[in-house]
Amino acid sequence: MELIREIVERIERYWAADVEIVGAWYDSETTGYLVYQRLIEPAVLLGRRLEFGEGAAGGTLESYVADVAVDLDEPLGAAAVEQDRYGIRWTAIAAGASVPQLPPDIAARLPTGHH
Repeated sequence: MELIREIVERIERYWAADVEIVGAWYDSETTGYLVYQRLIEPAVLLGRRLEFGEGAAGGTLESYVADVAVDLDEPLGAAAVEQDRYGIRWTAIAAGASVPQLPPDIAARLPTGHH
């Protein structure tokens, strides 16, 4: 399954003027992470854990990808957020779980001020 690739492609196709993907990686076949910026708030880096499985929006990969892509363009609102040492504001992290470790290649690509 190419969950993260599908989401990145959807963002680049439909929301490139609003959302920039800084980095993406897999944790497992159905779980991955994105680091991104909403271009309306370029100083804020956001991170999100994504997991596709039973009960995911719409029940299909295509509908889940579409929902996630739309969500990335939306403000966080009252979502629970944990900030990591790079200043990335992570959402969708399970209660009690720590924020993910950034792969070195993604840490190296972070915008100035987030290293």
